[in-house]
Amino acid sequence: MESIFNYNNYRNFLRDWLKHQPKRGRGILTVWSNILRIETSVMSQILSGKRELTPEQALELQLYIGLGELESEYFNTIVQIERASTQKLKNHLKNKQEKLKSESLQLSKRLTRELVMSDEQKSIFYSSWIYSAIRLSSSLKGPQNIDSICKRLSVEREKVTEILNFLVSTGLVIEDLGLYKMGPQRTHLEKTSPFIVKHHTNWRLKALQRSENLTDEELMFSGPLSISKKDFKHIRDEIVSLISKVSETVKNTDAEELAVFEVDLFWLK
Repeated sequence: MESIFNYNNYRNFLRDWLKHQPKRGRGILTVWSNILRIETSVMSQILSGKRELTPEQALELQLYIGLGELESEYFNTIVQIERASTQKLKNHLKNKQEKLKSESLQLSKRLTRELVMSDEQKSIFYSSWIYSAIRLSSSLKGPQNIDSICKRLSVEREKVTEILNFLVSTGLVIEDLGLYKMGPQRTHLEKTSPFIVKHHTNWRLKALQRSENLTDEELMFSGPLSISKKDFKHIRDEIVSLISKVSETVKNTDAEELAVFEVDLFWLK
């Protein structure tokens, strides 16, 4: 589906967005009607051109779809164009529409170049496990939208929307009219990074929570050892080799589920 900035009519955008959702958007029209507190027949009339969206309704729909800040402003503008009662106002809004289109192109070019997160962005991304989990969810097979991610991770829609907007703004996730996929940017922290402790802590805590309901196919192992320095180095080398194999495996995997791979080996002092 094309970018929202290629649409001059908000109805065409909404209809196409529905078609590109899982099951071609079946049931979403009813959800929209409930959110807007209108009858489904009224929602159908809006999509057919017999009625117009109000600014309040436009806001609710863009929040549901998960549009970014610039996309939302564009969506509001093309809604206002349809509602404008004078040609002078229409022309004014169309000029604004063209400026937003131009701005979107400049933003796309900037994001493709700037593939390194700033410290401020890292402080947000590594503040909670959920940022990484939502990003990884976008890499799974099949269409991934806000609803599918909410269901998988049991996180509120408002929070998922907020995080996805952040991930899209950093290039970690790519959004295409309500559907999400993992972006080209990779995340990596050096061991000297000020965010590394928080990163490890987030996932260690998730491991502790998960350990209470571990299935037979899952695995956790904690083994205090008394060991020679030579054997310690040998085990470390084996683990590094395993990490390399895991990295190569997941690079070409057909992603179906989310998992966490954690390894620790340290001197007890």
